[in-house]
Amino acid sequence: MTPTKAIKEISDHAIICGYGPVGKSLNEALKRCGVDTLVMELNSDTVRKLKGEGQPVLFADSTHPEALDLAGIKRARLVAFTFPSVRTTTIAVPLVRERNNGIFIFGRAKFAAEVNLLRELGVQVIHDERESAVAMVRAAISSYERPDIDPEEIVGDTMEQH
Repeated sequence: MTPTKAIKEISDHAIICGYGPVGKSLNEALKRCGVDTLVMELNSDTVRKLKGEGQPVLFADSTHPEALDLAGIKRARLVAFTFPSVRTTTIAVPLVRERNNGIFIFGRAKFAAEVNLLRELGVQVIHDERESAVAMVRAAISSYERPDIDPEEIVGDTMEQH
């Protein structure tokens, strides 16, 4: 199956926005659980690398409705904003909600005021980088009912590589 066809047919998947340490940890955990993932990334080198590995990936901005539609947001179970840009997340979350009201949304924040803002928008899981990675991995594993995967181990291994 071609990557384009895979993206068009993917469902009950996780959309991972950003492929830094948190996004990479979350992607690794979900793949170990047998969950289909799609990465949305703005670093062209990272996109090229992921495509070469066969990972469904879009060189796309999550604040664009068309990009979310291409990622299959209506068919996804969860979306994770793995970067700490609250500005980007606050733009993207309403677009996500209007396309898939029942989706689980994960996000990151640095400050308490940002946490409150994201909560008001309906983001269910919000943490700093390491906490984000562990919490997102744990919540994603839970939503796919895979308690056998150790989030601390995956995050530790992934963070050491960066």
